[in-house]
Amino acid sequence: MKAKKLLVVLCAVMMCLSLGLFAACGGVSAESVSLNKSTLGLKIGETGTIVADVEPSDSTDSVRWSVTKGGEAISIAADGDIVTVTAKAAGNATVTATAGGKTASCDVVVSADINITLSEESVRILWDETATITATVSPASMTDAVSWTVDDADIVSIEPNGGSVTVRGERIGSATVTAYIGDESASCEVAVTQMTQEMTLSDDEFELPEGESKTVSVTLYPEGTASPVNWWIEEGDDIVSIAANGTSATVTAKAIGEATIAIRSGSVEQHCYVTVVENVPRVPATGITLDKTEVELPWGAALPLTATVEPADATDKVVWSVSKGGEDIVWVTPGSSSDRGATIYGNSPGTATVTATAGDVSASCVVTVPYKEFELTPPFKLWTITIDWIEGVTDENKQATVEAVTSSGLMGDDPTVNADNVLQKFAAALKEKMESVFGWLTFNDDGTCEYIAGCECSYTRDGNHITILIEQENSAPVTVEADIEHHTLMLKWPLRMFGLDYALVTMEYR
Repeated sequence: MKAKKLLVVLCAVMMCLSLGLFAACGGVSAESVSLNKSTLGLKIGETGTIVADVEPSDSTDSVRWSVTKGGEAISIAADGDIVTVTAKAAGNATVTATAGGKTASCDVVVSADINITLSEESVRILWDETATITATVSPASMTDAVSWTVDDADIVSIEPNGGSVTVRGERIGSATVTAYIGDESASCEVAVTQMTQEMTLSDDEFELPEGESKTVSVTLYPEGTASPVNWWIEEGDDIVSIAANGTSATVTAKAIGEATIAIRSGSVEQHCYVTVVENVPRVPATGITLDKTEVELPWGAALPLTATVEPADATDKVVWSVSKGGEDIVWVTPGSSSDRGATIYGNSPGTATVTATAGDVSASCVVTVPYKEFELTPPFKLWTITIDWIEGVTDENKQATVEAVTSSGLMGDDPTVNADNVLQKFAAALKEKMESVFGWLTFNDDGTCEYIAGCECSYTRDGNHITILIEQENSAPVTVEADIEHHTLMLKWPLRMFGLDYALVTMEYR
């Protein structure tokens, strides 16, 4: 009887084992386990979640969570594929997810506070130039866990390397590079610019008393260029010293004499000339007067202005300036420091104010340059010629224009002419040609006019406007519109022989 019961028990056990084996054989094993984050930064008292992803998705292996390191720093509460981590004390811990025989871990750093700062708040680089931005993380053990992003990879590309990133300028523009650690982040604005094209100096020549200092600055164009500015003493390092700081430098006079300071940004270079003079105690100017306070200055004429400074032994220098917008109306050329005068020139019609300043006092003269009445009989001289634009240009006819202007001899034997530069060179040659053709014009009383080229031309006048018709053999006539009041001529120069329509030309005469 006992044997029969034992046999029944054994059969039952075998049946259970068979059923279990069958169930096991019918399950799907986990091939991999991954987590949604490899690091997690928390402050004491904060919580965070980690999510496990088991592959394949139909795996029958369940996820088991454990703290495999630093159990004193955190506690966990598992809910299937998700675990909630609570920070208890500062320190490092590791949370591990296991499914079947596969595992994945997340490093958890608990601190009283997590901070991240960058070595630069803004960076300027040239196209295809690189720069390095470094992150400082607290706690430092999290540095290698920093992740980096850029909001416009077409402008700036990045190469992360843990706690630092290399940025490269891909095209002109700006982009924001951001470093993340846990929930904290820090950003740097990266501007990609071109090299300096132009540079202007605040002072290109000045006197400096021995022992005194003066700050000189440069302005770079285009605005925001990343080209560094280099300052050095080209001549006279025993006369002056300089302390450079980017776009400005402080010049200190060491000994009486002359010195030359060189400034370079990119391929642009400028010079500043300094004369160190004896340091005479300052006698401030208390008053200044000009010998003229209002004057009419003919166009093209010159007139001296004299400044009288009180007291006579005042050491303040006289500085001359022209009112805003008047620089094209009146030109001012200062005289020597001893005579304190200046010469003014009438450059174009209008009114401007010329001011002489000595220390804290100043005096002014209002200068009016009247419009010059146009006389028909005397010849007049062209002052400037400008090619405003050339009409009829297409990609297809550029090469034809190259052949036409080359064969015409207009530009001489210039082997460098090509489709890319033909319009620029053609405009320059055309300007030179017109300067010789229209060098002098004479208007006759019978309605005809002559110019140096000898072609016949006629004109009609309507008030302040004159229309000039120039007849040329084997060529279309040229019509010139003259504005007497503003002393300008405008014409359309036919260019059909060059495969173009015309050049619109503006000329100013005197």
